[in-house]
Amino acid sequence: MNRKLIGAFAGLLCVAVALLLHADPAKTEAVTYKSGDENVSGFLALPDGGGKHPAIVVIHEWWGLNDQVKEDAQKLAAQGFVALAVDLYRGKVAATADEAVAVISRRAAAVLDVTSALGVMATVMLIVHLFTRETTLAETRLAGENARSERLLLNILPAKISSRLKGEDKSIADGFADVTVLFADIVGFTELSQKLTPDRLVEILNHIFSGFDDLAERFGLEKIKTIGDCYMVAAGLPEVCADHAEAIARMALGMRSELERVNRLTGHSLRIRIGIHSGPVVAGVIGKRKFIYDLWGDTVNTASRMESSGVAEEIQVTRAVYEKLAGKFEMEARGTIHVKGKGNMETYLLKAEITP
Repeated sequence: MNRKLIGAFAGLLCVAVALLLHADPAKTEAVTYKSGDENVSGFLALPDGGGKHPAIVVIHEWWGLNDQVKEDAQKLAAQGFVALAVDLYRGKVAATADEAVAVISRRAAAVLDVTSALGVMATVMLIVHLFTRETTLAETRLAGENARSERLLLNILPAKISSRLKGEDKSIADGFADVTVLFADIVGFTELSQKLTPDRLVEILNHIFSGFDDLAERFGLEKIKTIGDCYMVAAGLPEVCADHAEAIARMALGMRSELERVNRLTGHSLRIRIGIHSGPVVAGVIGKRKFIYDLWGDTVNTASRMESSGVAEEIQVTRAVYEKLAGKFEMEARGTIHVKGKGNMETYLLKAEITP
């Protein structure tokens, strides 16, 4: 748009210059008209070499022009000149003796006509350019803000849920027949928090959870939330997939390795305890403010119990998870343990993925 406008302006300028260069070269001569008891002064522009095509006569003092002035103008007009108002460029023509009178050649009048038209066109184009530029800048700023808002929203909600929430003025709830849920807790973090400054504490926790976020993204999982030093993630929703248990198992093994890496960097000896369970859940968004995509159901409670009743540095899974991972991951039977709120349950410890 800017290049087109610059080209148009350049074209208009060339036309105006060409017209002016072809106008009669002129010299000026003072003129005076008698108007009552006063002299009316102005100047007469004449071409070099004679009076065939005088360029322009302008009356500077135009109040109270008398009949003699008008008569002189008429005589000049009869000799091949055009009597016009000083306001020609504004599109006005002298109609009464109270208006200023100019006498110009037809050629000079044509130059003024074309130049005036070019001036109007240039002004309109400039206005359009300024308006278009401001509109474009406003649209660019708005698009940037929208993109930023969209990124922030997608950091809170899954893309599929975000799109639905923007189009629906109600809570969102979906049932999933089979997903896998993981809870992880940083063992010893509470004790460590008593020894560190708040800034350092948050810095370390951010290190750990940012690493977990990267793992979730790599394995295509849905981070649900963090509660204190507890991390919750799920697979198989909101997009259904058949290998959700395997994806969560890889995530669990990766989390253990990630915490070891953070320990080497920080010099601390934090450990992790992980619990996993598979089954049906209800997932959705409720409430009016500070939305969060959350899960409900017995599967969530059982996964949480697997974590809380587990062993530090181990990944405890239920019989349902064991059956999905058998033959693909190395697991060790822990036996039957008593789980709060669930009674006796058969559990297993996930050790590693079996490589082909």
